[in-house]
Amino acid sequence: MARPPNPQRDEAISAIRTLTAQHGAKEGVRLARAQFASVPYGTFMRWRQEAIGNVADADVRAIAALGSEIRRNIPAPEALRQEIADPVPATHRALRFWEEMDLLLSDADLLRSYALSTGQDGRLKVRVPRALVDAANMRQNLMKLALVQAEVAFGVQRAQEFFEAVIDAVGQESPACQRRIMEKLKRVQGEAAGRGF
Repeated sequence: MARPPNPQRDEAISAIRTLTAQHGAKEGVRLARAQFASVPYGTFMRWRQEAIGNVADADVRAIAALGSEIRRNIPAPEALRQEIADPVPATHRALRFWEEMDLLLSDADLLRSYALSTGQDGRLKVRVPRALVDAANMRQNLMKLALVQAEVAFGVQRAQEFFEAVIDAVGQESPACQRRIMEKLKRVQGEAAGRGF
């Protein structure tokens, strides 16, 4: 005659599945075991096997379930793209850069004027040598930064000229190919604008 089933069996299997899904296989089984400490170890391990199978397999299944949940809840990258990129933000950033450069240059001039004074003979004299050195260093660093920015702008201009020449050449050979390239570039530009570049 067969033994009657343990009344806690269904509850334990449900708890094992729930806790494993929430905490991972090892931790979930440990937490479920703590809830059903009165159940003999061998019996509990049979229930665990019935509930989740092998512990390593349970983790893989949990990760797979998590992947499907992520796919359900997070929009596809295509849904996050902007179709038309606005070139204005890049223009505003460039203008803010030069405005900031002007502000820093006026700060350097202010520091220089503080460091110098006009003597009774009308000649410029150094009042605070360290401030004069700092002002000169600021101006030097700003000049270097402006030169780097100018080089980048020149490089961008050259790249734009090259790009236009290539696109025109492609368009002369295959307008359909040119259209596909331009559509792809607009999508890439829209993605970059969406990320703030």
